[in-house]
Amino acid sequence: MREKRVKSYRLEELLRSSLEELLGSNSLRAFEYHIVKAVDGEDPYRLFWNNPSKFYAALESIFGPGAETFLRLIAHKLAADHYLIVKPEEFVKAFKLGRGKIEEMFKL
Repeated sequence: MREKRVKSYRLEELLRSSLEELLGSNSLRAFEYHIVKAVDGEDPYRLFWNNPSKFYAALESIFGPGAETFLRLIAHKLAADHYLIVKPEEFVKAFKLGRGKIEEMFKL
């Protein structure tokens, strides 16, 4: 159980640091404000791993049709940093459909 919590925390930190590198710290704070609002106060980083389809729906409420492009940017960043072990396109597809265990697509 402890190992799962540690892995979950590492995945959340990985996502946050990747977003900060993509957006910069000020834009990340603005994004976090809007995403938290879109998911009714839930932790968006935890939601990313535990309920990807809900996270994606929140992205759509913020970015509209640009949500897929934003998710693709995240996937490419994670792949470039050698954390994503599947192709970014495969990750985006699974993420949007809420299929598979997202955390299994990563190596830490």
